[in-house]
Amino acid sequence: YTGKYCKPCESFWTESQLVDGKCPDCGREVQDAEEEAYFFRLSRYAERIQDLLENTDFLLTLLPEFEFLTKGTELLHALEQRGYALCRPTLRPMEERAFTAKGLYNPEVALRIEDEIVPNDIVFDENAIIYVLTGPNRGGKSVVTCAIGIAVAMAQLGMFVPAEQAVISPADAIYTH
Repeated sequence: YTGKYCKPCESFWTESQLVDGKCPDCGREVQDAEEEAYFFRLSRYAERIQDLLENTDFLLTLLPEFEFLTKGTELLHALEQRGYALCRPTLRPMEERAFTAKGLYNPEVALRIEDEIVPNDIVFDENAIIYVLTGPNRGGKSVVTCAIGIAVAMAQLGMFVPAEQAVISPADAIYTH
C-alpha cells in the first residue's frame, strides 16, 4: 500500500483527502509511505458467515452481557455528566490486599441528591486493615462503607471507579451488615 501517511494518526490518505497537503484529522504534515497489504480470500468463509447472518439465536445468550455493558456505560456517563470524578483503578495482586482511594464517593448517593457530595480519602494498609466507624444516625457511615464495596466491585468488573485515584486488589468476598 502506498500513500501519504500521518504518523501521529497512524493513517494513510490520498492526495484528494489531504487539506492543504496536511492530514485532514490533525492538520500535521504527512509523508510518503509504503506498507505491505494482505488480502484474505473471504470466499473460504462464505458458508460460515452466511450461517451466522441467518442463525442469530446465539445472540440471545449474550443479552445479559450487552445489558451489563449498556447499564454500566449509562451509570458512568451520568456521573461524568454531573461532574463527578471517575478513575481507572491501579490493580494490585490479591495477596497485597491493597485499597487506597482519594476522593472516593458513593455513586448511588451522588446521583440521588442535589447537594454537593463529600468525597473521602481511605487507606487500608499495614497500619489499618479494619476501621470502626461511629457517629450519629444519618451521619454517612453506611454511605462510606458502601462506597468502598462499590469501588471494589466496579474495579473487578473492569469499570472506572468513583474516585479521583484508586489502588485496589481484587477481593473474593465483600461483607456487609
